[in-house]
Amino acid sequence: MGNVLLGYEGAVAVLTLSNSPSNCLTTSMFRQLGEHMESLEAPGMKVSGVSLPGMPGIISGHNDRIAWGETSLEFDVQDLYIEKLDLRTGQYLFNGKIEQARSERA
Repeated sequence: MGNVLLGYEGAVAVLTLSNSPSNCLTTSMFRQLGEHMESLEAPGMKVSGVSLPGMPGIISGHNDRIAWGETSLEFDVQDLYIEKLDLRTGQYLFNGKIEQARSERA
């Protein structure tokens, strides 16, 4: 199960991502192959996180903008929504009612 927590440091909003890879299908791979903390840099890109030997890229990690992780891969935990948004007015349909979208800055 993953969670995103919102906190504040002064006037700055801070988001924290947590996930539980111990609940996912790759847990046995982590144990057998051994996870490795990696930092990868290329022009315009810098990422850090966990990788597995022989698998390119970072499985769970972060860059300067976002964080990502995996959990519960053996179950269908995906929720899909069809958004109906009027780009001219910023109104959208939610639970059968028209709502007005608003802009928030964190």
